[in-house]
Amino acid sequence: MSVPVEGADGSHPVVDTILTAAAIIPMDGPSHIISDGAIAIDHGRITALGPSADIARRYAGRRVIDVGFSAVLPGFIDVHAHLPQTLLRGRHRSAGSGASFLPFLITPLMTPADTRALGRVGCLEALRFGTTTVQASMNNMAALAEAVHETGLRAVLAEEICDFDYTAAARGQLIPAPGQSALQLQTAIHVADAWQGRAESRITTAIAPLAPDLVLPATYGAIREYSDRYGTLVATHLAQTTDERQRIHDAYRISPVAHLHNLGVLGPRLIAAHCVLASDHDTTMLHHTGTAIAHCPRGYLMDGLTAPLARWLAKGIRVGLGTDDVSHNMWETIRAARYGAAIRTAAGDPHITDYKLLELATRQGAEALGIQHMTGSLTPGKQADLQVIALRSPAHTPTADLLESLICSADTEITHTLVDGRIVHGSMRDASADLDTALHEAEASASRLWQVLRTRYPHDAGSPLLPGGPDLDEERSAKPGLYAPASEPSAYT
Repeated sequence: MSVPVEGADGSHPVVDTILTAAAIIPMDGPSHIISDGAIAIDHGRITALGPSADIARRYAGRRVIDVGFSAVLPGFIDVHAHLPQTLLRGRHRSAGSGASFLPFLITPLMTPADTRALGRVGCLEALRFGTTTVQASMNNMAALAEAVHETGLRAVLAEEICDFDYTAAARGQLIPAPGQSALQLQTAIHVADAWQGRAESRITTAIAPLAPDLVLPATYGAIREYSDRYGTLVATHLAQTTDERQRIHDAYRISPVAHLHNLGVLGPRLIAAHCVLASDHDTTMLHHTGTAIAHCPRGYLMDGLTAPLARWLAKGIRVGLGTDDVSHNMWETIRAARYGAAIRTAAGDPHITDYKLLELATRQGAEALGIQHMTGSLTPGKQADLQVIALRSPAHTPTADLLESLICSADTEITHTLVDGRIVHGSMRDASADLDTALHEAEASASRLWQVLRTRYPHDAGSPLLPGGPDLDEERSAKPGLYAPASEPSAYT
């Protein structure tokens, strides 16, 4: 609540912070930019925003932050990320194309301490690039919750569920792991009990069944019942690889999307990552059930693949953007979404505008995670989650279009990121995480894990000096079924 004080002109509500900037982009309409604006923040929430002169007349601030010739936007909502997979930096091009799928080899080797150390670096990177909320899925989510609490990030944390042996799955073999998913589900429940609403209410919990070919129908059913009972978000990979599509077709003679529809899993509490192999009929099911898509364009674009983003949006499907793994720079993800869409659509497609791309990373991302009441736009009553981008720089001077300029190069000029009105990146930082310690501990965990990988899986782990590996073309040919080649456009139409 604001505290009224008597001033020379009468009583003025006192708020914790008043932030002033040259431009405020609330993301509440494509033409709404507040020039010479200000935001009043109290108890972590936005109290008011508008022209700075108006806010100054109405409020007094205990702290006034003038960011000068800068733009202020809502913090980004990353709807699909594996934060601890920062470990894979240097193997991004080959991690999804090798003889073995490295993320699956790594999963059983990571201790809670590894997850916390590597995930903390992922949290700090996300904040550095203006992201304030991340939906993160992996194992050891209690350890990642500690990193989220320390760094000041907002997160939706989903413990991963899988019915098959990870190491075998890394090589394309499905070997049941009896009892594994039951234990993981119990862990997910324990994480929810321990962390739901914790860290100043910044942590929400969810459940992440890995993918339709790696989770049995009975397990999906148990997860659906839990979600129905507690209103819990479910995050899954879906229509992601040709292996998944073939396995589900062989078992049920339907698509992975239709399979989850038959199981009653599709719906407004499900967010499905990737969906690049979803047919037109599949996407109609996603739309009709209110299922959201987590679009993660960067990794696929690097492999020469794209998704029909404009078609998804034209159908009215709920879509958010995700960084997925390795790099958690949402500005780069926005650019990848733009480039991928440009390959598929005609110039000037009304569904792919600069504002729409930013909306996917803010308002629509929040809607996809069901947290639009809390964040995603600069609106009175919502949490003060925002990013500040310096405009007096070679990256933005001169410019004829602010939004286009930001999309091209804003990530080089982010000066501050705030979550709940607290500065978690930038000068005058309020968060407690120490960067040097975080980097040191992440390097130690990465060094240990790579040593284990090189000892157990020398062909997959690559060079003893750097996490390199065999020639990419050789790796792609070693397992052609993981991703469909770019020469099969019909699979992506």
